[in-house]
Amino acid sequence: MTEEEIISFLNGSDRILDSKSFCLFFTRGREFQLEAISEFDILKSEALKVIKKSQSENYHDLSNRLRGQIYYIDSLIAELRTYLALKDEKMSEAWSSLIDSQMNNMWAMRSHDVFNSNLQYRSARLEAMERVFFPPQIFFSTGTIVKSSKCTICNSDYNDCEHVKGRIYNGEICTRIIEECELLEASVVKNPADKNCRAISIGDGDENRDTLTWRVVRT
Repeated sequence: MTEEEIISFLNGSDRILDSKSFCLFFTRGREFQLEAISEFDILKSEALKVIKKSQSENYHDLSNRLRGQIYYIDSLIAELRTYLALKDEKMSEAWSSLIDSQMNNMWAMRSHDVFNSNLQYRSARLEAMERVFFPPQIFFSTGTIVKSSKCTICNSDYNDCEHVKGRIYNGEICTRIIEECELLEASVVKNPADKNCRAISIGDGDENRDTLTWRVVRT
């Protein structure tokens, strides 16, 4: 696959995504949102095939851009699933989907400069959705001593390799897989690394209440 063909795919992908942007509002009919998710899933499958070809040819910049496009598609799908879950009163699912959308948008921005400049507004929008749709949550974070970890790029001991966690290499984000660690403590924090690490219920007198719906949690 040539560089020109990959660029053509990316441009066509952008047109498809733009054509469904009207669905990215809570009030849109669920049938339109479900249709958009279906089309985005197909587009993601095609992008995964293209990125493998790009990586095999060592088109590093295009591979990074393709990875960003895949993260962007995942972010859009997760946003649509947020609306659908809210409509079905599946509030915990809606929360998780919105956080997935935020995280995928962040990874898209880290993947390539074109996304870093284009998705700043979207990042702020997703943060605003969190504040408007959901009450403030109680988050947790853990403190650990890492004893053994591996790099996802080279599969070597992370401390011995030259890759940097969070950077992208030929379309692959470097992450650190923790194989062995010692848990030191767990703390309540305002800005956690993972917003899904939260209190799902809270005591209210003799009852526990769901932190999202405020309904009594039956045990």
